[in-house]
Amino acid sequence: FQALSHERPTLAVRTIFVTGDVVGASSRSFLETTSQPVLVKPFDFERIEKALTSILAAEPLGTE
Repeated sequence: FQALSHERPTLAVRTIFVTGDVVGASSRSFLETTSQPVLVKPFDFERIEKALTSILAAEPLGTE
């Protein structure tokens, strides 16, 4: 994510993280600093919709 943020920032803001495991303190801290949506498995349609709506509301993709 850090490399993507540096090289393709307009794509990085459209990242949704998905985790199916218990998130440790360092991972949780990292996810909080990104301000990106996080889906924890199992997730339902409402959570996917909320994450996608959040991402689609971000700045439009530029030409990179």
